[in-house]
Amino acid sequence: MTVLVAGGAGFIAANLIGSLLDQGQRVIAVDDLSRGAWAHLGVLRSHPGLRLLQSDLSCADCVPQLRAALATGETVDEVWHLAANSDIPAGVSDASIDLKNTFLTTFQLLEFMRVVGARRLVFASSSAIYGDFGEREITEDIGPLMPISNYGAMKLASEAQISAAAESFLDRAVIYRFPTSSAYRRRMV
Repeated sequence: MTVLVAGGAGFIAANLIGSLLDQGQRVIAVDDLSRGAWAHLGVLRSHPGLRLLQSDLSCADCVPQLRAALATGETVDEVWHLAANSDIPAGVSDASIDLKNTFLTTFQLLEFMRVVGARRLVFASSSAIYGDFGEREITEDIGPLMPISNYGAMKLASEAQISAAAESFLDRAVIYRFPTSSAYRRRMV
């Protein structure tokens, strides 16, 4: 099985990639290297089951580039989408950063998946999609969802785009909403 890991040069991705390789998966790690570094992968960089690809996943050009990176006859069975803007203050100063690095990466990855027939997606979202509920306990079904940051808004928009893709061509979409701060962590169920 071949797994594509978007945001593959990040710290969390390095741990995920190690686990996938231990399970015998082939992995294509993709990153634009704006916030991550291949050095996070350590000795895994020389693993025969791992390919590293530098690509800006927010651009339409990434779809043909990713297709070209596949070996003849190779398919992508699953995508782990960890790519996003991790510099929240930069996204507050310039909303286009979150649009590009959080939402458009999702949009383009889904387009790639549709084109190559990949049907399973795991997405790293965020508790930032909920907004500020003060001292009220946050549960998965709380609403309305009213993000208070560009980052949260683009994660929520990404979830909506994934939901539409699940109705259209994905067989499975898993969304993990990771806590973004200790305040959220205390209120999460």
